[in-house]
Amino acid sequence: MFKKLLLIGIFSLIANSACAVCGAIPLPILDGNGASRSMSSATAADGNCKTYIDADTASQIHSDLTAAIPAGTNTIGTVGQLTYPVGAIPLTASATGTTGATTATLTGAVGKTTYICGYSIRANATAATTVTNTITGVITATLSSIMWIAPAASGLGVDEQIFSPCIPASATNTAIAVVSGAPGTGGLVSSKGWGYQL
Repeated sequence: MFKKLLLIGIFSLIANSACAVCGAIPLPILDGNGASRSMSSATAADGNCKTYIDADTASQIHSDLTAAIPAGTNTIGTVGQLTYPVGAIPLTASATGTTGATTATLTGAVGKTTYICGYSIRANATAATTVTNTITGVITATLSSIMWIAPAASGLGVDEQIFSPCIPASATNTAIAVVSGAPGTGGLVSSKGWGYQL
């Protein structure tokens, strides 16, 4: 792989060099065995210079450029950010309710640690009130947050958070629960959490 990248970099320098002239190759090219390889160039239709390796299919350069990248379980690269670590099992949980507390549980599993990466609790009720939402089963201590419950005519009260890094459970095979406060009379509430096991 390194040889491929090195050759691509060399060819890019040659092709983009201000001093590159078709027919004049500024750098000697060696294959993986140290043998010198001939190169040639030609002017393309757009006026740019194209450089070619003059190598037969038995050459080391040909082998280096055409070899398949070996398959495996290692992560070679990513586009953007990895959502979960390699080998993780994604989890989601959701619950809805009315006047009482609701609980969405990310389950535990034998020999695995559950992680919570985020949660969302939304609620309203007949009258505005304030409740305490909790996340239980996490490392060190229960997480608590205060949430304003909106009166039904005004919309929804929202308590949402994304954890980065994700927060582990207090031990292996331990569930993590997202527990809403009770909205009260005329209430509607939803609780959800997401994460993974590893």
